[in-house]
Amino acid sequence: MRLGDAAYALYLVHWPLLITYLVIRDRPDAGAVAGTALVLASIALALLLTRWFEEPLKRWSWPEARSWRAGLVIAVCVGLVTGIAGTWERAELQRNQRLGENASANNPGAVALLPGYEFHGDPTAPALPRPEELPHSAADLGGGCPEDVELPEQFRQFCREPVATEDPARTVVVIGNSHMQHWVPALEPLARANGWRVLAYIQHGCSYTVAAELEDAESCATWFEGSDEMLTAADPDLVFVQGTFNEPDGETWKPGFETRVRSLVADGIQVVGVRDTPRFDDAPAECAAVRGLGSPDCEIVHPMLDTPDPQRALGSELEGFAPVDMTDVVCPDGACRPAVGNVIVYFDDDHLTEMYAASTAHLFAQRVSDALQQDGITGIALPE
Repeated sequence: MRLGDAAYALYLVHWPLLITYLVIRDRPDAGAVAGTALVLASIALALLLTRWFEEPLKRWSWPEARSWRAGLVIAVCVGLVTGIAGTWERAELQRNQRLGENASANNPGAVALLPGYEFHGDPTAPALPRPEELPHSAADLGGGCPEDVELPEQFRQFCREPVATEDPARTVVVIGNSHMQHWVPALEPLARANGWRVLAYIQHGCSYTVAAELEDAESCATWFEGSDEMLTAADPDLVFVQGTFNEPDGETWKPGFETRVRSLVADGIQVVGVRDTPRFDDAPAECAAVRGLGSPDCEIVHPMLDTPDPQRALGSELEGFAPVDMTDVVCPDGACRPAVGNVIVYFDDDHLTEMYAASTAHLFAQRVSDALQQDGITGIALPE
């Protein structure tokens, strides 16, 4: 038998073998040695199936004698394929469920950075989110714009309500771009612990600054026009904004941002400025998929690391502006790694995964509380 005769069988069997291996071994890829073994196994299985199943089936005259016989054979073949596929799908669902149930122990994320933390999970557990889940790992902003926020229709597309609270102790607005969106999962536990309502006014690529400093003035025009109307409609006690602006080659401070902050403070609104997170030329998770999570080649030392927060000067001078710096939580020990506490930190080259952001909740709450205390706001409860 020639290898070419088994081409169709090889086409059918190689993918199920690969997926089965990845599921059983709990790996994102096969690697050189395992990949070679899988190729050889696929060829051997394809030759066996061709010789002992496909060719005898072709020579078998019984199904051709009656149409119902042919239908029966087809039904059996479809049933076998469907049954195998269904079994694999159920196994994958059960595996994902187990990973989720054990995540608090096996995937602590930033919780591993808390003083006195001891790991008691499975050291062989895979990092989460899994590679196929990363494209869907952005922070969820919750429901649409609530009816009581009286915002003109053209601006409501940018408005969300991550934390809905009746008779809230404070109303909080998170305003800015996707780099403020990715901190919402960290803010939510703090808001719930204190009975705060959280609203978001977000548009990707649009920073809360003056019009002349917008990265993309055309796509941000409508969002920018509605930003003041959003704040008027929400009447917030507290506003969270992105305080600095990062690129792969460094960090900048925008004078227009300071102008907006001073305006809010003059209106009696407390502002929390969250220092921007590092941006990279390439996604750290992609490096990890090729070289492994622990590879030194996947560690990035961004120029902003170990530098003072540019927000500090304004925070010291302006009461009502509280700077918060989470850089050492995103990139602990002076380097940005693909995973911290067995949780993937970035799902692309500049956005935190929802899972990692949520794992920073205790540290985020403590730093927000400390920053607000500097402005005389006390009594803030920390999440359990």
